[in-house]
Amino acid sequence: MNRIWKKSTLFAVGVTLLTFVYSSFFYGTLATHKLQEVFAVAAVIVIAPSLFLSGLAYFYNFADKYIIYRKSLGLLGFYLGLVHVAISISKTGVLWDAFRLESWWSVSIVVGYLAVVLLGLMPVFSNPLTIRRIGGVSVRLALRYLGYA
Repeated sequence: MNRIWKKSTLFAVGVTLLTFVYSSFFYGTLATHKLQEVFAVAAVIVIAPSLFLSGLAYFYNFADKYIIYRKSLGLLGFYLGLVHVAISISKTGVLWDAFRLESWWSVSIVVGYLAVVLLGLMPVFSNPLTIRRIGGVSVRLALRYLGYA
């Protein structure tokens, strides 16, 4: 693992642990739905610097040396979000309710899960092997339309 991924992983693990400790102190016990909340909050906190770095590097030259962390922070935040989604799917009966069309709330949650799956395809398309196989133009089109969806 190179230094960029090491530093980003340490940041993501640190944020997750701090969120876990805060949630434990705030709620006392850590139930499954609170563990789900820990991963959701940690995902947002790890993804936020990834998004922030682009604008910061565009306007200020001192931030150019930090732009290299953008991809790794974004992916690690996404993986934390996947853990949140996995806990959510496994602990609730929302998929079954959505497929039976029992409530629109369940259907909207499943549409959110579908969005996560589409977002999960974006790193698959942005790796060097895929870029060599299908070409840069096709990769950019796939990323654009997966992101829009």
